[in-house]
Amino acid sequence: MEKRECRWDQVVFTPDHKNQIYCCDACYDAAKAKRQKQKRDPVKNLILILMSNHERIDNAYKDGKLELDLKAVEAYDIDLSLSRRLQPPSEFAGKRMLDFGMYFLITDNNFQTFKIFKHGTEHTI
Repeated sequence: MEKRECRWDQVVFTPDHKNQIYCCDACYDAAKAKRQKQKRDPVKNLILILMSNHERIDNAYKDGKLELDLKAVEAYDIDLSLSRRLQPPSEFAGKRMLDFGMYFLITDNNFQTFKIFKHGTEHTI
């Protein structure tokens, strides 16, 4: 059989069968452990969701959609569960304030309508 390079440690080896991609069991086990750790890393997954939330709200803001209804929030696929709930300023008494980092969403108690506010603009709260 033709020699190959191990996918883990790049050692050149002669495989025992044509599907073998690692030179030894230790390399196979190390590569498998790395793959499993990547799947279990909750912080990485959370950061990806937070970043995609920011990107989706940013897209709505850039599209000029400063007011969204629940269907629009679902269409933009914004995950409301990953926001911080804050006490809104007095001008929004009786409303809920959801903090998404660079953006705030002000909503009613039924979470049916949302207004987008960006930090550092004339709409800053």
